Amino acid sequence: MSTSYTPIEPHAQQKVLTTVEPAADDDGVSPEEEADEDDTPTPSHRERFEWFDANPDLEECCTANGLTRKQFVRRGDRVTSLEMFLGFWASMRSVRYFGLLQHLSIVKHPTITTIDGLECCPLLESLRIIECGLTHISNLSACVKLTHINLSSNHIGKIENISTLTSLQVLWLNDNHIRRLSGLSECVQLKQLWLARNDLDELESGFEANKLLEDINVASNRLHSFQSLHGLNKLPALRSLSLSDPHYGDNPVCRLCNYQTYLLCQLPALIYLDTI
Repeated sequence: MSTSYTPIEPHAQQKVLTTVEPAADDDGVSPEEEADEDDTPTPSHRERFEWFDANPDLEECCTANGLTRKQFVRRGDRVTSLEMFLGFWASMRSVRYFGLLQHLSIVKHPTITTIDGLECCPLLESLRIIECGLTHISNLSACVKLTHINLSSNHIGKIENISTLTSLQVLWLNDNHIRRLSGLSECVQLKQLWLARNDLDELESGFEANKLLEDINVASNRLHSFQSLHGLNKLPALRSLSLSDPHYGDNPVCRLCNYQTYLLCQLPALIYLDTI
């Protein structure tokens, strides 16, 4: 898949390890020496040393976020935000060691093909895995506090496995291979859905439970006719609709005579059509 423009999604919070202080001394000492100054290593300390030393993916994650071995052992369980940008991280499974994680961003790591490790991150609120190698949406059932997800520019073919995400408000799946609108019935808080540059050929069903949806972008899909858009009539809160977008392209239906007039008549509450 060719690299594409991915706008910055609104409200997505990107914090990097604000809870971790810079290390003052060298890591080349024993676990006993690295323990709290007035105490010997606790069992949890020893265990975390073992995790770090046995897991190169965890070490890579810590290094990328300015977190030393000593800091991981002492304060890793307080980290709330991680970011991995541009590389070949073999696996994201090591995020499981950050149980208080709230924000996770992984961008341009084509080796990340599976969502993993998040079963131990129940406080996660925003997830960005962009321009990676994902083929499925999976392993998110424990992340019931998620409000923002951006999995754009991957190889995902289906919206699935998000039924537990009842707090989800923003879902971006641009530049994937999604053919059918499905899997959204439990996402009753969803307000923004971006599916630009996919393989959708109809929007006649799939929105029945999403009464709060305000903003939809389905530019650059395979929507050919007015009939294929009938499902939009079921969205009373819809205010912004993009079937054509300067960053992604348009749909065949955009070339029909009176296309904009038709939509404005069918969707009288609409305020913005095609980013205008």
